[in-house]
Amino acid sequence: ASGRDPPPRPALQYIDFTDWHERLLASPHAERLKEHYARHLAGSVPPIRRAADEWPGAEGTGERKDTALAPFPCHSAFLDVPDAVSADARRTATRHGCTSFIFYYSAFALLLARASGYSEITISNSYDFRNREQELRDVFGMLTNTCALRIDLAGVATLSDLLGRARKEVSRMIATSDLPATLYPATGVFQVLFNYVEVGTQPMVSAWEGFGVRALGRAALSTAGYSYRNNHNLLFVLRNNAGRVSGAVIANAALWSKPGAQEM
Repeated sequence: ASGRDPPPRPALQYIDFTDWHERLLASPHAERLKEHYARHLAGSVPPIRRAADEWPGAEGTGERKDTALAPFPCHSAFLDVPDAVSADARRTATRHGCTSFIFYYSAFALLLARASGYSEITISNSYDFRNREQELRDVFGMLTNTCALRIDLAGVATLSDLLGRARKEVSRMIATSDLPATLYPATGVFQVLFNYVEVGTQPMVSAWEGFGVRALGRAALSTAGYSYRNNHNLLFVLRNNAGRVSGAVIANAALWSKPGAQEM
């Protein structure tokens, strides 16, 4: 309508991704992935129960039921990582051959280990295929899977050891990220979700014919002003916006009080 040429068509469309994924899941590869996760998650225990019982300010009421079917009210608490701390975290991760994601994942795993008393920490993470497949970088759509991460912290004595274990587990997760969460064996791993997103580092269309895209702020995670309900007992979200790291803890209100979520 403007008389200008439309933007170039991406080499791949979302339908190409869904077609590839459907064919992959109909192949023997999907069965191998199911067998892998059945072995990898065997005997895993979600750290959420004891964490809720033992964390200061926790409510400690009842067990969660029907996690995937019954969203529940939540409390949220926000955090801003000081710039000097986030810069030091980035340098430390680089020095140990890790990404910032691995560094903060390790920190969250240690937090849960401290709260629950468990040395094996099993949680989930939303993984974006765009991080793995370069040809998908320009595709619009939901290109994520929720994947399991399981790390054994027993005997960890140094930061180098901790990050090495986390790096190995994240590499395993990426290599097996094709399997959707709906095809996992029965597990409580999805009670806890860790999500770390870097924004402002990739070029993106910010305006087009009068329409604009703005960065999501705290309002996107705030539970104030409406009845927020979630499917995860505990959600820890971090956003790295060009080196400024902030985020939120969103916790099941039946398991944590508001002060308990803030303390965490």
